[in-house]
Amino acid sequence: MNDDRVSEGLRRALDLPEKEWPGFLESFCGQDAETRAHIERLLQRYQRMGLNMGPGVGISTPGPPPSPAARPGAGRKFALGALALLAAAVAWWFAR
Repeated sequence: MNDDRVSEGLRRALDLPEKEWPGFLESFCGQDAETRAHIERLLQRYQRMGLNMGPGVGISTPGPPPSPAARPGAGRKFALGALALLAAAVAWWFAR
């Protein structure tokens, strides 16, 4: 059994609706019963854990970056960075 082949088969199966898994595994694994059994066990674990959420679950694509208005502190005239906040805390501490 080839681990890369199992990983590829699992990833591709998770990109399909559950009802298409048997046909996909038939064509993907062919006569390799060991690989098919291993992929089926992994798919069953995904189902038991509630991880199968439909097509595309195996693919992670990053979205567009947030707009400047969506960032924390947007619209304020100034924002304190971590170093400035630390400096203000130290100055306050010694001024007491």
